[in-house]
Amino acid sequence: MPTSESQTKGYMCRILECPGRRPECSHEDGRFISQESFVGLAPGSEVPMEGTVVCCSICERSGVVERVEDRLVVVHVQDTEVFGDGSRVDFQDAHPLPKP
Repeated sequence: MPTSESQTKGYMCRILECPGRRPECSHEDGRFISQESFVGLAPGSEVPMEGTVVCCSICERSGVVERVEDRLVVVHVQDTEVFGDGSRVDFQDAHPLPKP
């Protein structure tokens, strides 16, 4: 059932580029999703639970280094969805670091 403009859902979607900042958001199911962007942070800054901000050697934008399987990637933007028994992180903008 579509939501009318006069109804409010009691929260604002936290995805930066989501059209869901309006009442007709597709995230009306109560999911908690937050989006973090490390691009605007200065290299050398510390991000709690993420690490130190670095300058990406591919695009020269700021990001944090994460290990994914056997590779390192510089993450610029990530989405985190919180569940009752944990959370899931999806990288929305990231570059793999070249192997040495």
